[in-house]
Amino acid sequence: ADDHHQAVDERSSLGSVGLDVQRYAMALVALARVLPGVEQALIRSGGDRLPISPIATLLADDVQALGLDVGRTDPPGGRPGHDGAGRTDPPVGRPGYDDAGAWWGAAYVLHGSRLGATVIAERLAADLHDVARTYFDAAATDAAPTWARFRVAARAAFCTGQADLGRATASARAVFDSLLVEFDRIGLSPLDEGRVA
Repeated sequence: ADDHHQAVDERSSLGSVGLDVQRYAMALVALARVLPGVEQALIRSGGDRLPISPIATLLADDVQALGLDVGRTDPPGGRPGHDGAGRTDPPVGRPGYDDAGAWWGAAYVLHGSRLGATVIAERLAADLHDVARTYFDAAATDAAPTWARFRVAARAAFCTGQADLGRATASARAVFDSLLVEFDRIGLSPLDEGRVA
């Protein structure tokens, strides 16, 4: 899933120097179309695996503060499935997050994005100053200790055979791919694509 992760980071450019408000807003829209559905599905099917704080809806608040609308939301895999509150479920006909491996794979993306929010929140404060960033500020809170707890719990799940690594990898890739699809839909290309040196 590392190549998918890298592709998402390069495309969003959220931690990059040179990020402007328009690009930031476009990336927020894409994130707001994917992450809330993943977060809610993980919370619903997580059981006692690892608590997840519900903060992804703050993405839509930040998008609205920038004068935009989230628009259509699709679950990982691209099949429409809306619950009426702006949240989506895992795609029908694919492993849901009730499968332990799929759950840990999607949780890897969610918790990893929150760890990355620490750098993004600092970059936004430095470069875009007062831009709406409630999601990134909230995600950065306790991100490092939460990531450490995630790693310990995930390692235990895989080492004891409670979760399948192949299913986790496929699930993580599906979430990353959903983000890439949304970047394509809104026309968000890599930051330096099309620039003249």
